Amino acid sequence: MDTLQITVPPVTTKVSNCLVDILEVLKSELISGDTWYHVVVKVRCPDFQSRVFCLDVKDINDLKHKVEVEIAKIRMLKFVLGNDYIREVVR
Repeated sequence: MDTLQITVPPVTTKVSNCLVDILEVLKSELISGDTWYHVVVKVRCPDFQSRVFCLDVKDINDLKHKVEVEIAKIRMLKFVLGNDYIREVVR
């Protein structure tokens, strides 16, 4: 018998001291047979909030890694260019 696995977004989790809202997940199967997920996320940190953006991931570990990279990029921009620039970029 086939099983049905359901996770109903939105789901919020914590990554790198930020809240990550997983708003939508679309499953895709490539011609090669690999499964990929198109994930729509929003990052909320104590000092900034991102706009909604998409990530293509293989699994939950890949999602966590890519979200950590996005958070690090925003924090680096904030460090180098300041809060005013970040407010313009993430809105």
